[in-house]
Amino acid sequence: MRKKCILVGGAGFLGTNVAGGLLSDGYDVTIVDKALPQFFKQSGIIDKVTFCRCDYLDLKILKQEMKGKDILLHFAYSSLPGSPIKKLDEDVRDNAAGSVKLFKLAVEAGVKKIIFPSSGGTVYGETDELPIRESSPTNPICFHGISKLMIEKYLFLFKRTFGIDYLIYRIANAYGPGQDPGGEQGLIANVIGNIYKKEPVTVFGKGDVIRDYVYIDDIVRAFILGIEKGLKNDIFNIGTGKGHSIDDVINLVSKTLSVGPKVIYTARRLTDVRSNILDTGKIGSAAGWRPAIGIEEGIEKTCRWFKETNISMAE
Repeated sequence: MRKKCILVGGAGFLGTNVAGGLLSDGYDVTIVDKALPQFFKQSGIIDKVTFCRCDYLDLKILKQEMKGKDILLHFAYSSLPGSPIKKLDEDVRDNAAGSVKLFKLAVEAGVKKIIFPSSGGTVYGETDELPIRESSPTNPICFHGISKLMIEKYLFLFKRTFGIDYLIYRIANAYGPGQDPGGEQGLIANVIGNIYKKEPVTVFGKGDVIRDYVYIDDIVRAFILGIEKGLKNDIFNIGTGKGHSIDDVINLVSKTLSVGPKVIYTARRLTDVRSNILDTGKIGSAAGWRPAIGIEEGIEKTCRWFKETNISMAE
């Protein structure tokens, strides 16, 4: 029998791509989301999945949708690494407490495994150890990273208390076709979108902040392998092991498109760590996963997708 997967918050950039990968591998897919982003509507998967339009905090509807599912993939999240401190209470209420309620429903429905995309870019905080391993200390400096780490701990507790398996991926900076160029997250998509709109790119700090950028197809492959290889009750980094500064990324996009944006440098945010590069040796050993697409090729593919679709993802 095909495994039945339910993707809560699955109509966003990451969820839509993972759903497409699951469908290609023959999984039965249900997506629950309160919105229908442009990329999801144009992805062609809406007729191939069971779709339920509702907020993931609507427990009555979710309880019904969760029945008979084997795997819960929890993508619903309302905060970002740079979210203002005034949204702290909302983050605790919706993301931390909301996730616990969701996991309780999964236990009651007999779900066998929960897969949670955590934040490889924020849960570790400032560190002198690069690349960062899963065993490195976790000292997040933004509430987004704190709540992601909190949910990781609750998954450990749910395994210990209720016996439900989990799989946690600490994902680096994801990018690729389908990412919203008008969103608050995603430097590469933002730079491409602003070049097409002939608008400046705003950079927090001096452009020397270093991040690990991982292409979406590689992330999707990690999710599929995690299910097929039976990875469970563990945490894995998903990145490339290579870091690039913000200025490096802007220059790469500009070179690919043969035109660059005006760049406006503003004050650095207190929530931004200086450097974040992930060691992925653990998942390489456990599942044979390694990133296949380097940043130059990934940016080229992303630029080509934006040019061919000729659409604005923002709504």
